[in-house]
Amino acid sequence: MAWELGKKGQEAQAWDKVNNPGEIEKHLKDLCDRQVVAEILSDNRDNEDQVFQGTFRRCEGVGGKRFVVLDTLRPSGMIQLLSEHSFLSLLYFFDASGVGLDLMPYYFDSQGLGQVPGDLPAMRVAWPGVIHRMQRRQFFRVDPSPTEPVRVLFPHFPGGGDVAFEQKVADVSSGGFSVRMRAPAVSEGQEVGNILIVLPDQYSFTVSALVRRIIREGRWHPDYPLRAAFEITRFEPRGAEEQLSRYIFRQQREMIRRLKRGR
Repeated sequence: MAWELGKKGQEAQAWDKVNNPGEIEKHLKDLCDRQVVAEILSDNRDNEDQVFQGTFRRCEGVGGKRFVVLDTLRPSGMIQLLSEHSFLSLLYFFDASGVGLDLMPYYFDSQGLGQVPGDLPAMRVAWPGVIHRMQRRQFFRVDPSPTEPVRVLFPHFPGGGDVAFEQKVADVSSGGFSVRMRAPAVSEGQEVGNILIVLPDQYSFTVSALVRRIIREGRWHPDYPLRAAFEITRFEPRGAEEQLSRYIFRQQREMIRRLKRGR
């Protein structure tokens, strides 16, 4: 994913900070009750290519200190790497509605506090003082990697089709995308159906989308001098929106990892 320094301020605005102690406690208990799986980033540079996972299990307190217990840790053996004094970031999806209507990305910074005795490998992490929550999925767009593009295929309508549009998106969010055009194939306010989107893992789905604006970029992209920004109005099949959100979150995870390591 391309990363531009100018996007740092935009990324900061995209996240809310949850710092009310009562709200944090309820949120962590909900994570444990629903056994939400988190991706765990370590500040250890030796582990930068490794993605760890763990499941929220319970909230506990010992000697006046509170912590969260994670188990079902993957890959096996990770607990030796992460459980002792490691600074961690835990990233995950959570649906506050409980019925699939509000699936949003969250993350918080923590610290490994050691392994929990018992037959099942589990580790304690420090109770967070702040939890970061994406405030609006449509707000933050990512630029897909040139080597792993998000492809887009338009239906054949007058003035449109594969010849008119570049077959990869310029940027994408959970609520929309933009694609470059060779010539004016759509107009602002137009709604286009049956647009096929293919993610890097080859998961594909169709959307209907409204053209929000058209920008001229001939100076930087002479072959495709126009860029059309689309707002997605419908996903097909069911579950496609969640798959796109997960792709966006994976891209954000990599960006957060680089930001934390000063890259």
